[in-house]
Amino acid sequence: MSHAMQKREAAMALLYCFFLSLAALLICTKSSPLYPVNDWSDANIFLTMGKGMLRGKVLYRDLYDHKGPLLYGLHALAAMISSTSFLGVFLLEVAAFTAFLMSAWKIVRLYGVNGAAWPLLAVLAAGVLSSTALQAGDSAEELCLPLVSWSFYLLFKWLHRNDLSAPGRKWALFQGVLTGCVLWIKFTMLGFFGAVMLTALIRLVYRGQWKQAFSCVGWFLLGLLLTTLPWILYFGVNSGIGIWLKTYFYDNLFLYGGSKTSLAERVKEILKCVV
Repeated sequence: MSHAMQKREAAMALLYCFFLSLAALLICTKSSPLYPVNDWSDANIFLTMGKGMLRGKVLYRDLYDHKGPLLYGLHALAAMISSTSFLGVFLLEVAAFTAFLMSAWKIVRLYGVNGAAWPLLAVLAAGVLSSTALQAGDSAEELCLPLVSWSFYLLFKWLHRNDLSAPGRKWALFQGVLTGCVLWIKFTMLGFFGAVMLTALIRLVYRGQWKQAFSCVGWFLLGLLLTTLPWILYFGVNSGIGIWLKTYFYDNLFLYGGSKTSLAERVKEILKCVV
């Protein structure tokens, strides 16, 4: 297939993923314009936090919730589209799910699935959006979905080459950026990225490519830093670094849900998330 035909097919796939996401989410999320009321508590909390940011409120200090700051930043963007409805949130969900389906299309095409890729995407969309984790829509998991799926696509694409080449700087940097985004949305989902990077590093070390392995780690950490710096600046300027870290990490690990889990059990759960 020529490069021009590949670009045309990718453009058609993007349009298909967009309209499929739009149609599915019109039914499967309460942020949809088809629903007169969105009574999903999390969605209302997220949008309230986002609107608070636009009004100069500082996260965790002036407004309290336990999710990551990037989640509220995205809802601040949604509130800029509409502060009195969930239209902005709906468009955010459509964009995120389109990106997820596009990565899924690339994965199935990578492994030689051609015509069947189109109906498979429809089945995937129905299955994912009907899952318990995504019920009512606008969840942290839903917004993390494309970040995780693109990370796996990049890994599969590299492994599919089946040669001795290292993943490269851009690959590792982008993995770090994706990981950082999930870190500041919902850090308990970081285990996926631990699996991706561990797979890459094991392969490099097994081949004796130590220099490439260290380079991969360095560029990955740089990507992670790039997604963290804006929040260090935001909370630093507002004298809120302490309350940010305390609320997001300590409260989630030791106070959320009123659990009486021991410290050892908590550490074990943290390691599960990372490893």
